[in-house]
Amino acid sequence: MSLRGAVFGTTILTRDEIGLRPPRFVTDISRPVDTTAHYAGLTDWDQPGVDRSTPERFRVTTDHGLCPAIVRAHQAYHMDERGWSDYAYSGSACPHGFGLLGRGPDVRTAANGTTEGNDTSLALQYLGAGPGDPLTVEAMRAFIDMAVLLRFALKRGHRDHKPTACPGDIVYDWRLAGFPYPEDDMAIADEVWDHPVLDVIDLEHDGRGQLVPAHQLFTWLHMDNWRGNQAVLAKLDVIIAKLAGLDVDEDAIAAAVLAGMPVEAIAEAIPATHAEQVALLIGQKLVAGSEVGP
Repeated sequence: MSLRGAVFGTTILTRDEIGLRPPRFVTDISRPVDTTAHYAGLTDWDQPGVDRSTPERFRVTTDHGLCPAIVRAHQAYHMDERGWSDYAYSGSACPHGFGLLGRGPDVRTAANGTTEGNDTSLALQYLGAGPGDPLTVEAMRAFIDMAVLLRFALKRGHRDHKPTACPGDIVYDWRLAGFPYPEDDMAIADEVWDHPVLDVIDLEHDGRGQLVPAHQLFTWLHMDNWRGNQAVLAKLDVIIAKLAGLDVDEDAIAAAVLAGMPVEAIAEAIPATHAEQVALLIGQKLVAGSEVGP
């Protein structure tokens, strides 16, 4: 059964759905700190005469039905030709907006090109994409949801680990911008989700909490590598529902968060007139949430 992304509701195909072979063996990643973006190198979508010059053209002129087969072909190459234990990547994001699970969370990759890179960073591939292939909005959403599933934010591109053209200039430009949400999604609730709030993750780690955009903190808190996240997110949803004048069932809202309530579902419930108040309450409740136990 497919998984659902926590932020954008991305459909994430499991290994069984893709048809991947079992790994020869599994090695835990030793010191994970982030996730690295990659591309395929040579495009798997090369068809002479087909216009794929824009993200939309790239999406509509490629067949998602081929995406699982591309992952299987990569796995066969990695295992049979390179002698690796499995498909090299933690997972991939396709141009049609699906995530495809590879080695998955907690498993050391063979993709980052250095021992240090593979020890410290998970790896997501822009599936089938080559140097000139555009980055679709759908793929950006899938990348973000896949990173949340892996529990470590996108922070690096392959060329940050070693000299290489990967992940291509288009994806690397996104990395240089900080892997922001697509503009269409950022506009859903700018009044609230761009407001600065206290970064309780930093506060928890070293006592130096700084202000970050609320939407960014929300994504980070969905990652299980922060001990208070689920309780804090439940409190956040209750605050927002109350401000929107809704009849609040706190248990139901907490359950929705644990099930992966997408940002849009929460953001749409917030009247713009309450934005400043929401931002202040989010900050207050998140600080309170930093005292929540495991």
